[in-house]
Amino acid sequence: SLSRFILEVQPEHVDAFEATMSGLACKAVGKVTSDPRVRLQGLSGATVLDQPLNAIEQAWRGHLR
Repeated sequence: SLSRFILEVQPEHVDAFEATMSGLACKAVGKVTSDPRVRLQGLSGATVLDQPLNAIEQAWRGHLR
């Protein structure tokens, strides 16, 4: 499947979320900070994406026009 989702889960709900997703392919890939960048880590912990948020938004919106 080519479908992927990125979800934001409040820190106080992480344990409940992970329990709900138990047995499914899911992994924490980052955290929300005040820095306007998107940084994601892969399963090994290595950074797989590190881009300014505005560049990510422009790439996404460019395909919707």
